[in-house]
Amino acid sequence: MSAGDKERSERYVIMNGAKSIDGDRFLAASQPLQTRRGVPAWLMSFSLHTLILTTLFLMNLVYQRGADVVENRSGGILLVQANAESTEYLSEGDLTDVSSAANSAANPPPLPTSESALDLPGVESKPAEIAGTGVERILGAPGADQFTDSTQSKSRDIGGKVTTEVFGVKGTGSEFIYLFDCSASMEGFEARPLRAAKKQLLASLDSLGPLQRFQMIFYNHQTKVFAPPGERATMFFGEEKIKRQAVRFVESIRGDGGTDHLQALKYALQLSPDVIFLLTDAEGGFTAAELSQIASWNRGGTVINAIEFGDGPKPDRGDRSLEKLAREHQGQYLYKNIATLADQIP
Repeated sequence: MSAGDKERSERYVIMNGAKSIDGDRFLAASQPLQTRRGVPAWLMSFSLHTLILTTLFLMNLVYQRGADVVENRSGGILLVQANAESTEYLSEGDLTDVSSAANSAANPPPLPTSESALDLPGVESKPAEIAGTGVERILGAPGADQFTDSTQSKSRDIGGKVTTEVFGVKGTGSEFIYLFDCSASMEGFEARPLRAAKKQLLASLDSLGPLQRFQMIFYNHQTKVFAPPGERATMFFGEEKIKRQAVRFVESIRGDGGTDHLQALKYALQLSPDVIFLLTDAEGGFTAAELSQIASWNRGGTVINAIEFGDGPKPDRGDRSLEKLAREHQGQYLYKNIATLADQIP
């Protein structure tokens, strides 16, 4: 190497930060600089696969530990039932229970045959026993209303219609009211009018069965209404126990006081029976205005039969208000001579 070349080499080394001025190093320094080699590709691939496998292994361990504390469930459909306050999850097994309950509610088991129908008169089976009295009675008879409260609209076939009579005057229905005068005049003629009236009433009452209803009202200037002990006055079924109590009530009646036909008849019509048997010796009768008032009260179409007692044959002239009352309310009218009552009293 000439002196000039050596000098140029030293300058080059100094310019590039070299500390050696050796010729061999000069040659190395004179070669192009090479980039430092990175991590080999096989090492990077190995590391990446190792990381992935490790991650999968750890995830599998976590899953297995979670499965140990979770109750095994069979696969199926999961429904969500939500409302404004809560959300309820129903599994397939729950759906089976809900469906069974719904089917049971929609298709209840049939009633026993012994409860499927109420025995009534005319049916071959034995009539059902009836207990209790008063308007609270509820019957399940076909064609009958459920409630037999006399203040409400009700069936006219509560227990089957029967025909009964008082002094031959007939009435047909299932509910009857006996409205009998017990004023002082009914005690005249040795009490024959009142005694005969009582006898006819009890005979008519005896013809009623346990499915018919009745009431007895004796009146003078006040009304005396039948009600067994502990019961309120209303319509009662013709059960034997009730009829025995009715007999005692009738026997206790005595004639006294004046006569107020209108208020007694108003009371009877409020009970809305099928038939009223009105029996009186007709002291005073009814005025035209009172007859009009009675017509306005009888909205239910109650039949009013009128039986009039009199001293001797019926006069050609005189008050005809009882006769008109019966005619206007589809009933029958009978005049009865008190003198003829002697043969009918024991």
